[in-house]
Amino acid sequence: MDKHNQPLVSCIMPTYNRREFIPNAITYFLRQTYINKELIIIDDGSDSIADLLPDSELINYVRLHTKTSLGKKLNMACTMAKGDIIANWDDDDWYAPHRLEYQVNELLNNGTQLCGINNLLYYDTRRKAGYEYTYPADQRVWLLGSSLCYTRELWSINSYAEIDVGMDGLFVWNTRPEYITVLSDATIAVHMIHDKNASPKQTDNEWWKPYPLAQLEAIMQDDWARYHKPIIPQRQTKTLVEKADVKQSVRNINACLIHESEECVIDLVLNLYHNDPSSAIIIYNGGSDFDMSGSDFPFEKYNACFHPTPQPMQHGYLHTAALDCMEYAIANFDFEAFTIVDSDQLSVCSGYGDFICDYLSGNNNAGMLSNRPERITYYDTDVFTSIQAFREYDLWEPLFNTLTYGRAQFVHWTFWPSTVFTSAACADLVKLFKENEILKRIMQHTQIWATEEIILPTLVNLLGYDIVQNPCSHNYVQYRQTYTLDDAGQCFATENAYWIHPVERRYDDALRAHIRQRLDNYQDTEQIKNSINPVLLSA
Repeated sequence: MDKHNQPLVSCIMPTYNRREFIPNAITYFLRQTYINKELIIIDDGSDSIADLLPDSELINYVRLHTKTSLGKKLNMACTMAKGDIIANWDDDDWYAPHRLEYQVNELLNNGTQLCGINNLLYYDTRRKAGYEYTYPADQRVWLLGSSLCYTRELWSINSYAEIDVGMDGLFVWNTRPEYITVLSDATIAVHMIHDKNASPKQTDNEWWKPYPLAQLEAIMQDDWARYHKPIIPQRQTKTLVEKADVKQSVRNINACLIHESEECVIDLVLNLYHNDPSSAIIIYNGGSDFDMSGSDFPFEKYNACFHPTPQPMQHGYLHTAALDCMEYAIANFDFEAFTIVDSDQLSVCSGYGDFICDYLSGNNNAGMLSNRPERITYYDTDVFTSIQAFREYDLWEPLFNTLTYGRAQFVHWTFWPSTVFTSAACADLVKLFKENEILKRIMQHTQIWATEEIILPTLVNLLGYDIVQNPCSHNYVQYRQTYTLDDAGQCFATENAYWIHPVERRYDDALRAHIRQRLDNYQDTEQIKNSINPVLLSA
């Protein structure tokens, strides 16, 4: 059927703050084998996506300036649609090139008003896992909203409920079953699971089963690579005041300050990636005479990037490195948690990023996770670094008057390795240090040592955030502790023990080697053999 004989299909795409998905969504639309089509985009996000759209007569972009329900945006798009057939076009899913052609043919050949799929393929971009969802045949007819293709006539008598969740299900259930075609080809789409899904996916019931990644790759072909590019920022040479064109979406960022031993830096990256491949790693080189620019190790393959403009750090004054990494993370990532990982710290348990972010989701006002969340008083002399803070009370008092929560929150402390900040707290800390002139003057005169452990937690609380107990076990995250191999065994057996610290920064250190061995030498042997110096594999 040529274009002149094809009914016009209006694809409708409501979107909200999903810049990272838009380029793929546009690509999948433009390459459809069905020729007579248009795409209507309704955007009520805080940041316009107009700059991401090609100059095409096939695309109609509408920018809203107030947050609008998803159902209302669908109705707005349907009202604007010029076609007799309408297809929902989700901004975050993968669509096969023949999707529209297949659905229009099925709709016309069957003489029905609505078609879509209910046996579904999913890819979890965080966990790198595939799933197959099978809707029970004995249930009332249901179709996935993002797969719907229907006549304009049907919508005119059955518009969407103007709500944010469930309006597509109601649309299907309000259509008489004899007007519905349930399509058999699930491979026209692969649906993405990520942190911004409008409705969270519960993959642990009997309707969900694992689906081989190799089969998903065969379905998506070259597009598979779109979802497996390194999750590190794409433009590492940019200055920090510039933002990446499209932010990478991750749940957790591990921020690592390094200053010596290239082979231990590589060992740390492999360790973090092995146990938590969905987290990003920002490496901040704070060494004054330590240069890794000549390393040929492919850090980006392991979700690691180097901060582009690090400053030499002095022990006990690490808050600047933390703030620099926070600013870089904000400019280049959408993230939930920002975890401090010392260069002599190692991961011992998988799944950390999801664990910590799921925990944070139940603590809405949390700004930081600490091993000691309670306020430190003048009498808590076991935290010796806080003594100087109380001596400087008069220096800090002018700042209290500029912040809502003031002196009542002075002082807080955390043991730095494995401390966690929320993305919101990171943003407010960076802004405070950049804009508050009183704080700038205080930082010029303060003599507090371990600034990262005293000043940053205190300011998080002064900004109005809660400091919450870190749920990870701190039994094996200690100051200047020496661990035996038996201790390491106990650490591996301890519930919620995700970290061990300190571990000597020597590649051949017995404890470091033992942890490597317990974690299968961080392999994927063939992948790593092809990537790094063989000497690193011989220990």
